[in-house]
Amino acid sequence: MNKEIRAITRPLRGGVGVDDMEYVFKYTTRVVQFAFEVSIQTGIKDCHTLCSKLYHELRDPTVHSSITQTAIRDGVAAANAYRTAVQNGLEPSEPTFKHPTIKLNNQNWRLNMVADGYVAKCNIGSRTHPRILVVNVSRSVARHVMKHHIGELCLTTTSYSITYSETVPSVEKPFPEGRCKVAELVADIGRVDGEPKNILAVDINAGNVTAGNDTHMVQFDLSGAVGHIIDAKTRDVDNSRRRNDLQYIRKVGRRISYQKEEARREKQKVTRGGTKLHQKLKHRCRNLKKAGKKREAKEMGQKMSECITTTKHSHSKRKDAKKGRVGQTSRAYEHQIHVVALCIIQWALATNSLLVLENLRGMYAGWSKQKGKFSKGVRRKLYSSGIMKISDIIYDKAQFMGVEAVKMNPYHTSKLCAVCRGVLSGGYHTRCCRHCCTSVDRDVNAVENMRRTSAVARYGLKVQACPDEARRVPDIILGSGTLIHGGCNHRADGLLAKVCG
Repeated sequence: MNKEIRAITRPLRGGVGVDDMEYVFKYTTRVVQFAFEVSIQTGIKDCHTLCSKLYHELRDPTVHSSITQTAIRDGVAAANAYRTAVQNGLEPSEPTFKHPTIKLNNQNWRLNMVADGYVAKCNIGSRTHPRILVVNVSRSVARHVMKHHIGELCLTTTSYSITYSETVPSVEKPFPEGRCKVAELVADIGRVDGEPKNILAVDINAGNVTAGNDTHMVQFDLSGAVGHIIDAKTRDVDNSRRRNDLQYIRKVGRRISYQKEEARREKQKVTRGGTKLHQKLKHRCRNLKKAGKKREAKEMGQKMSECITTTKHSHSKRKDAKKGRVGQTSRAYEHQIHVVALCIIQWALATNSLLVLENLRGMYAGWSKQKGKFSKGVRRKLYSSGIMKISDIIYDKAQFMGVEAVKMNPYHTSKLCAVCRGVLSGGYHTRCCRHCCTSVDRDVNAVENMRRTSAVARYGLKVQACPDEARRVPDIILGSGTLIHGGCNHRADGLLAKVCG
């Protein structure tokens, strides 16, 4: 369904119910003029960027925040129109903003029925300084607008305008000619001539690797190994050490870490005279200080220092338990990746297939903390899974063993249906296509899209798909236990037997 936005403008009759409307109009004009000048001088064309920089400076605590934001948006729109006219070779004059306008979105005003008429009621002030505004609306306008979706209310000194949107039914094209277009996906793998090969597509995710061809669809589950790495990274230190630290803090009165205290105790060893002589000199030095004999106490301190020798401590010999756990789990995870890669390569060799991978270069740039796209826990999972590492291992092993492997552009492989190219909606793993009314696994759908799109881009075949041909769920799911114990001396051979058997 499409929306067609329209507006109705009528003159103000009876005025408004606020006396200080002139101040709000002047404030709106000033904000629009300032936003226009700043946008022209700085070259900022985005309304959101300029609003985030100017809102706190221009905000009036007695005026509603939406009025300030819409005024900044109008100023940026006027600046963009002015720049477009200059680029087209025209010589426009700068706007003067003689007619101030107050814009309120549909969340800030309501259309109510009072007696025999209608009024538009809104608050143009803030919560601390409310200004309730009442505008008389004619019956014909109100009854016509209330049939549709109500939008903004625009006020000028002489008139008001109400925008509304009408829903227009869209024409559905027949299936499958309406959306069965492979051009919506991008392959970027190059066109070749000759006998076409079977396509073995591999989709790599943070918790699994899904591979499939025209006969089998297999999913290698790696979430268990990734979970072990995350647990090793987030596991706290031993509680006994923390209790010893707290006891030391209560006793001494100062906060010091366990590692520093342990290093200090190891450095100081009594080697000359033994512990008895050192303790005896220590008591004597303390008594001399209490008696006020500083010289004798200093000499006694020198004798005490002769009893203590400092030994250098090598921190390289000490092992960090947390790093050891992370390294151990990472090596186990890397072993599973190599087993999966060997199984996929042998699968491609046995079926004489073309191996198609996703080009994942540049994905780490979108995971950074500055982007704010993912939370800390999701970023830890993504970095621990090593998606790029899995892709590089499979690609390098394929080249070493003589398997033809290419990388394609993964544009919308998980967002579009593999059969009708409709947009998928729903959860992360299981999604639904509204056009062909079927549910599909997200990873399986990506493999089907990669296989069909790469076949067209590589060999020029015409893809004619129907809902019965495309697989919606994986045929085999291999967990972490199966990856480690493949059921044969050569684990990859054992997995291949499970896949193709």
